[in-house]
Amino acid sequence: SPEQRAEEPEGGVTVVEVLEAQRRTTIFQKDWRAPFLPHDMQRRWRWLGPDMRRHPRVPAHWAMSVVSRAETPTEAGIDRAFVGQEALGEWQAGPWRY
Repeated sequence: SPEQRAEEPEGGVTVVEVLEAQRRTTIFQKDWRAPFLPHDMQRRWRWLGPDMRRHPRVPAHWAMSVVSRAETPTEAGIDRAFVGQEALGEWQAGPWRY
């Protein structure tokens, strides 16, 4: 499985991979939400690292119920891992790919 990595190449760009897991409530409904079945295990966190487990940058003290309701990685606290770091220039989140 791929390793979680945040790289800072020569251009000063940090890359953080975030995967979103969702499932439909039933095959007859069109709503999507965080995985909720017992066999979903770590995927129930919704915001995952490349190893398909809770993203390592989600704050450790946050409950699964809070993180799984977050609509964006930012709401899941993933960008809070960068608090205290200063950007040397313009920065942006994304682009998100679906």
